Amino acid sequence: MKKIFLLAVLASGLAFGQAKKVVSSDVQWWGYKIAKSEASSHNGTVKVKSGDMIMKGNQLVGGTFVLDMTSINATDLSGEYQQKLNGHLKNGDFFEVEKYPTATFQITGVKENNDKVYNSLVTGILR
Repeated sequence: MKKIFLLAVLASGLAFGQAKKVVSSDVQWWGYKIAKSEASSHNGTVKVKSGDMIMKGNQLVGGTFVLDMTSINATDLSGEYQQKLNGHLKNGDFFEVEKYPTATFQITGVKENNDKVYNSLVTGILR
């Protein structure tokens, strides 16, 4: 599996405290293709198997999450194109989910977001 930098939004209904176990959540992802000939993007979800959020007061400051890569799903497409992209993301070009069914996402940065839907934009490294 390749190391990939991600920008993710953690969608969770957790109460804030010092440290919280993630019980059930999804990560929303955005992927960008930047090439001279074309620029495009896709987005979707991947389920969180487990994880820990590190809190300082009411602020998320870190954490590590185990992602179920078999659940990766592009949500900006449908039908045949969605199936093709999902298959492409799961094969050896990206995440090799047959060999690596889970991946660890380690938070490397948290930025406050003024969007009313999400509290923070989270960046990290997927291994």
